[in-house]
Amino acid sequence: MVKHVVMWDIQENVTIEDLERLKSRIEEIGREIPEVVSLVYNINPYPSSSARVMLESIHNSYEDLQTYINHPLHKEFGYTNRMYVTNRKSFDYEY
Repeated sequence: MVKHVVMWDIQENVTIEDLERLKSRIEEIGREIPEVVSLVYNINPYPSSSARVMLESIHNSYEDLQTYINHPLHKEFGYTNRMYVTNRKSFDYEY
């Protein structure tokens, strides 16, 4: 199994409603792409967190992760999401 973790810093002017729309869309995409075992998009971190938004997806293999990353629906989401982001970090690992 492979985990894909992404954390974003978000522009100050982005509303919780904007983030809720993004959350709904990426969770829908996660259900549409068969290579995604599970996907969580969290927009409610504790104050001690260093990022405002976190995505965690699980895949059966690294190849499945690459299929997800290169899928047109994921790329579309990435393009939309970029409008709200000031910084992005990701971490992929096998467990």
